[in-house]
Amino acid sequence: MELRPGSQTRQPEGQLSDKELRKLLEVGRTLVAELDVETVLRHVVETAREVTGARYAALGILDERKEELERFVFVGIDEETRRLIGPLPRGGGVLGELIRDPEPLRLRDVTQHRRSYGFPPGHPPMTTFLGVPVSIRGEAWGNLYLTDKAEGAEFDERDERVCTRTSSAGAPSSSVPSVASRPPPPSPGRLALRRTWSACWSWL
Repeated sequence: MELRPGSQTRQPEGQLSDKELRKLLEVGRTLVAELDVETVLRHVVETAREVTGARYAALGILDERKEELERFVFVGIDEETRRLIGPLPRGGGVLGELIRDPEPLRLRDVTQHRRSYGFPPGHPPMTTFLGVPVSIRGEAWGNLYLTDKAEGAEFDERDERVCTRTSSAGAPSSSVPSVASRPPPPSPGRLALRRTWSACWSWL
């Protein structure tokens, strides 16, 4: 069954709504309690989708050479559609733009971008687009992708700011001792996620 975001109530600039705050807190609780990296990654992607009002969201994780996507965690597409689409993206087209140039990218129509080469058969149509790079200690780690904002609206500066903060890889904040004080895990994915939550909390 396809998940659909609810309508978003816009707050004054620089403020998060109660719903958005609750979702970020849920990410923190999951990050502390959940041992399965895949589950945590999916929860982070789902949260980004909900707080921006996107219909689809995904997190692409780079390979060791930082040239293409090694993993692709997505929400919003059901299993039957996923089967029809075929292989998961590796970072071509517009998705690869953030690999080549790791800067936030907002598009009114992703199909009109110069690097767009269309969607494979069975892929749902997508229009509005927001891409945000994710890094660890200043090194590229992956990219967060969101498409089709609710009610046909475009992604705006606030969406970009929220996602940028959410995917920030700055040092853990002392505001979250229960997370930051834990020993660094061996997995780069867990490290990135822990810092993502710390950055979120320090910004609230």
